Amino acid sequence: MEIQLAENIKKFRKQRGLTQEQLAEVMGVSVGAVHKWEAGLSVPELGLIMRLADFYDASVDVLLGYQMKDNRHDAMAKRLADCFNNKDRVAIDEAEKALKKYPNSFRIIYGCASIYLGFGAEEGNREYLQKALELLGRCEQLMSQNQDPELSEFVLRGSKGIIYLRLGDMDQAMKLFKENNAGGYYNDLIGLLYAIFMNQPEEGAAYLSNALLQGISYFMNCTLGYVKLYVSRRDFASAHAFLDWIDMLIKGLHQGKKESEMDYTDAADGILQACRAYAYSGAGDDGQARKCLEEALLISKRFDEKPNYDASTYRFMEMTGKVGSFSVFGSTAVESLTHMIETMADEKLLRLWREVENE
Repeated sequence: MEIQLAENIKKFRKQRGLTQEQLAEVMGVSVGAVHKWEAGLSVPELGLIMRLADFYDASVDVLLGYQMKDNRHDAMAKRLADCFNNKDRVAIDEAEKALKKYPNSFRIIYGCASIYLGFGAEEGNREYLQKALELLGRCEQLMSQNQDPELSEFVLRGSKGIIYLRLGDMDQAMKLFKENNAGGYYNDLIGLLYAIFMNQPEEGAAYLSNALLQGISYFMNCTLGYVKLYVSRRDFASAHAFLDWIDMLIKGLHQGKKESEMDYTDAADGILQACRAYAYSGAGDDGQARKCLEEALLISKRFDEKPNYDASTYRFMEMTGKVGSFSVFGSTAVESLTHMIETMADEKLLRLWREVENE
């Protein structure tokens, strides 16, 4: 609850055009007493509060400014999340109250664990970090309550790994990251831990490379989604800006290779050109759309003549042996390109593509 008695005594006094001296005379107290009330240095006795409310023609609740927080489960869980997202220091007090009120709620306990972890890691507060560790352990026991598909036991254990890292227990952190590295989820942290915190950069090289490879895949998937999103909004400038950024990243992975050398970034170039064609077509610039489709087809055919699906040939890859790349759209670059364009479900783009294909 929040009380705004001091503010309201002053506010109501000013609304009635009274000085502190005049209010003191009405209430039969000293000017100093009124000053302390309004400064929040003291609180009037209950009888005086009732007399003030009567004088101001207000209820005692209104004078107090009494506001009861909604402490129902969902409201409290949302308040914890808001405090965490806003880095509001009141989050610690809210967490302590929430844990007392809902000691067996997965959602509440996880929200509190996140708060203690966040502030503990940022401030180096070992007490908060230990508290977060304890709460994450309780979350594992209450996992059957979890309704968030993005949370799982291996995510909780990864969070524990971050806590151990911040506490300086590198061995325990590494153990948790490695044991819960499903799908390479913690490759980046394992690589970072080896390279920076354990001063064993060579041990971390393969993990960092795998994390970078995963990142490339994520970026390409995001590109298709973002371009579709921006074209649907008719925000063509943002579509091209996003493509410019991705194009820079992809070209950086190919930098330094001979023109005749092919790698999987060439197949990605074809997809990016088709995305540009989609943005130009949506904006009504069929001429530019056709040029991009022609370039996309040329790049893809050149790749299919001498395909190279070995992702370990990308720049910065610190791997031994080949790492194969697969496309969800088709077995060749041209087939992937065609399928991607068809999936965009844009009749004009598809018509332009068929014309380019048949030329």
